[in-house]
Amino acid sequence: MRLTTVKKEANLDALADRLYANLTPDSRKLAVAALVKANPVLAQEGGLRPGVVVTLPEQPGLSLKAAQTGKDPVGTLTDDLKEAVRTYGQQLASALDAAQADLRDQEALLKQREVAAAIKATPAAADLAKTLAKALQDRRTAYSAEAKTLDTVLKALTKDLDSLN
Repeated sequence: MRLTTVKKEANLDALADRLYANLTPDSRKLAVAALVKANPVLAQEGGLRPGVVVTLPEQPGLSLKAAQTGKDPVGTLTDDLKEAVRTYGQQLASALDAAQADLRDQEALLKQREVAAAIKATPAAADLAKTLAKALQDRRTAYSAEAKTLDTVLKALTKDLDSLN
């Protein structure tokens, strides 16, 4: 099944002329009738507006213009969605990587000689440092789980989008 979209056609005759090759007045009527039969929305008030997806019927005696039957708009949209999901996944993965790098930096800061000495010198600071270290480890675990979930969800979404083609 071939699909196209309405562009700026003012009426069904103009749409038929854009889609079908070498139309005579009689074959134009046949083409319009076939388009309306395959796409009843075109016969409704306001049905012929830019962006409306139109099924191109196979009709004996009519030949579709090659330039008008190229890409399927649904397939193009699906490809665009897959690319958007891929890009978004990369952005989220980068954000998670940056957050995990920040955690590593914070853990390294706690282990620096000067910071360790300051923590050792104050009993309250030692308790605070232990609490902070535990919180950093908990965040690391949560980020790891989030990354796995993100990967699973994006793979499932991509698989669902692939099934539309």
